Amino acid sequence: MVITFLAGIVLVIFLRTVRRDLSHYEGLDKVAQAQMNEQLSGWKLIVSGVLRVPDHPALLCVMVGDVVQILGMAVVTVLFAALGFMSPASRGTLLTGMLFFYMILGIAVGYVAVHM
Repeated sequence: MVITFLAGIVLVIFLRTVRRDLSHYEGLDKVAQAQMNEQLSGWKLIVSGVLRVPDHPALLCVMVGDVVQILGMAVVTVLFAALGFMSPASRGTLLTGMLFFYMILGIAVGYVAVHM
């Protein structure tokens, strides 16, 4: 009963806000709407910067490599834990596996960073 009452209060506040916003936006005259349509928006604002070279390309390569290493370590660890190779019952197995996979995936990080 309390939840229904509180949901009703939130609904009334929401409807008031929506009605007020709609009446405000309907009050805009046609000239203002035409000016808003002429302004640049969306893709037109970023079209010149999409294919430009980044300011610090080496830092970008390092960051992408780090993301590949951490996500790869997480995925492989969860996969091995789900298959039952690393049980949380044995102490330290999960942490040791995570560190091992992090170290081994350094090879993939090197490849991805150099490729970029």
